[in-house]
Amino acid sequence: MRTTVAGTASVIALSVLALAGCSGRSVEAYCETFYGEGQELRERWIEAGDTQDPFAAMGTIFSAPGDLAAFFDDLAEVAPEEIQSDVERMRDAFQEQADSMGDTAAGMFSNPFGTALGSLATGMSLTGPAERVDAYTLDNCGPPPTG
Repeated sequence: MRTTVAGTASVIALSVLALAGCSGRSVEAYCETFYGEGQELRERWIEAGDTQDPFAAMGTIFSAPGDLAAFFDDLAEVAPEEIQSDVERMRDAFQEQADSMGDTAAGMFSNPFGTALGSLATGMSLTGPAERVDAYTLDNCGPPPTG
C-alpha cells in the first residue's frame, strides 16, 4: 500500500510540475494563432472587397482595428517572450485606433489634416514592432500558407 501511495504522489507531483511549465507560450502556438486566426481575418477582408454591398464592406473596414486588436490580443497570450512586447504594442495601437474610430471619422470632416497626421503618427509608431513581428513570424513559422 505504501508503494502505491508513494507512486501516486510522485505521479501527481510530476504532473503538477509539468502543467506549471505549460503556460501556453510557444513558437508552435504562436504560429498556429498567427496563421490560423490571421487567415480568417484575411478571408473576411477579401470577401468584403468582393461584395456588391457597400454598407457591408464599410462595416468590415470600420471593424478592422477592433478585429486586429482582438487578433493581437490572442497572439500576445501565446507569444514567446522574445516577441511578446512587440505583439502587445501592436495590440495596444490597434485598440487605441478602435477606441477612437468615432473621433477619427468626425475629425475627417472638422480637421482632416490633423486626423490624417494622427493616423500617420500611429502608423509610424507601429513600424518597428510590425517589422519585428513580421521577421519573427517568417523566421519561426515560415511563409503564409497558400490556398
